[in-house]
Amino acid sequence: MKRIGAAALGGLLAASLLGGCVPYVDANKGTTSINIAGMEESGEKVPLKLWVTQSSQALVQGLCKEFADSTGREYTFSYTVTGPADAPDALRRDPAGADVFAFYSDALPRLAEEGLLAPAGLASLDESDPAPAEAASYQGTLYAYPAAVDGFFLYYDKSRLTVEDVCSMEAILAKDTGAEVNLAMDLTNGWYTSSFFLGAGCSLYGEKGSDPTACDFSSEAGVQAGKALLALSGNSRFASMNDEEILEGFRSGKLAAAVSGRWNADKIAAGLGDNYGCAMLPLASIGGTDKQLISYGTFLLYGVSASSAHPEEAQALAAWLASADGQRRALEALERAPTAPDLLEDTALMLPHPADDSSKAKAAARKRQTTAAIAAQGHSQVTMPSIPQMKQFWSAFEVFGEGLRDGSVTEENLQSSLDQLAASLLAEQGLD
Repeated sequence: MKRIGAAALGGLLAASLLGGCVPYVDANKGTTSINIAGMEESGEKVPLKLWVTQSSQALVQGLCKEFADSTGREYTFSYTVTGPADAPDALRRDPAGADVFAFYSDALPRLAEEGLLAPAGLASLDESDPAPAEAASYQGTLYAYPAAVDGFFLYYDKSRLTVEDVCSMEAILAKDTGAEVNLAMDLTNGWYTSSFFLGAGCSLYGEKGSDPTACDFSSEAGVQAGKALLALSGNSRFASMNDEEILEGFRSGKLAAAVSGRWNADKIAAGLGDNYGCAMLPLASIGGTDKQLISYGTFLLYGVSASSAHPEEAQALAAWLASADGQRRALEALERAPTAPDLLEDTALMLPHPADDSSKAKAAARKRQTTAAIAAQGHSQVTMPSIPQMKQFWSAFEVFGEGLRDGSVTEENLQSSLDQLAASLLAEQGLD
């Protein structure tokens, strides 16, 4: 499974339309222009249907108007409220229901296999560096345009830990923070625990996450990840906590830092107030070497239905919505974490503005910190496999995590515990 670099992903999405041509950046290869056949010759209005979220309607409508103005064509756009999580099933019910829609990257393989998703026509995969389009590709074909990234990261209390402290898990645990617990994470949730195995260089279901017979979590690298988890679970300044316990820990001042997802950001910010901080996942000592924890995450993609009656125009619009400018607008309006490298480097967009001390400005600053943390973690993130075998993932890691938490997994039986974890992850097919 290949790591997805947020900066590299953004490289292929500097798409804009000028006079019916779509310049696009093929990562590391410069700019190419593609003429969209018939867009200038025809005087007829082009109808395009979009599925959007309620919160993104105003933004998408504005981008669509600018798209039409830039091409010199006339369009009629229609919008239906259908969110990215619901779009795949909506497309199965009505393949012609939308020309352009947003969806999450974990749904892409199945949509591609079912023939519901048209290959992306206005960006190309640089074979010397395939990672930039990994989230939007299936079996070597690019199917969509990445527009945002989401996932989990580190939250912390800035009155107890510094920016330098949170770069290292060992530094977080070593510091006398004055809190009852320095670091929390739910050991029974495979989404979090798997970050140690991915950081150690392991992969689940092969490099591309599509082989139901492959899992190397019980390899030597997996053993090193397991030892790191054992050391973490045995540290007196660590606690395995679920979401509710983490929220209460921050609210009560008993917790200094925790690994959790974006969905908890507003509640954690409310508990910490001005001391709210967040960052990408820290380095962890694995096999005697500091290694970056790598997370499973999700990318928001714009795709085009294979049943679109206007595929060329729909591809152009999808590329426009996911362009660097579209991502900038989504960052400002919706706090979506971008993939475009220029936006990640723009501190005026990504970081808080300390000069404004109003409560509204502070709330906006906290949201920007969250967005910046998600975007930074995108550099060390992989797409989660979406094959049917993933049904085994949650229960397999829950059992392993419970063993870490209750002490039944030890260094003496670690290898057999990891063998069982791997067997459970492969169990659906009846594989050893």
